[in-house]
Amino acid sequence: MSMTMKEAILKSLDDLQKPSTSMDVYKHIRTNSYYDFGVGKTPEGTISAVLGSFIRNNDARVQRIKKGGSFYFYYLSKHESDIGSEFESIQVANNKTDTSKKTYKERDLHKLFST
Repeated sequence: MSMTMKEAILKSLDDLQKPSTSMDVYKHIRTNSYYDFGVGKTPEGTISAVLGSFIRNNDARVQRIKKGGSFYFYYLSKHESDIGSEFESIQVANNKTDTSKKTYKERDLHKLFST
C-alpha cells in the first residue's frame, strides 16, 4: 500500500491517539513503513513542516498544543475527547507562566559586546 506523506502522518496520528511530537510521528511512520522517505537528508524536518502546514492551512483534522519554548504536540481532533489526562497535563503545563524576570548587568554583557 502506497501512501502520500500527508496520509502517512494522518494514519500515524490516528494510531498514536495521543499528543505527539513531530519526531514521534516520524518514528511511527518509519516503524510501520507507511511512507518511503528515500534518500532525503532530513525526513523528520519534512514531517515537522507538513504538520505545520496542516495548522497554517486550518485543516480541522489536525490540532496542536505548545509545550515549552518550541515544542508542539499534534493530535487528531477526533481523538480530543479520548486524550483525557495526558492532554490536560500538557495544557496545564502550557498555562503556567514564567514569572522569573531575567536581568543583566552591563558587566555581564561585556564579553558579548566586545567580541
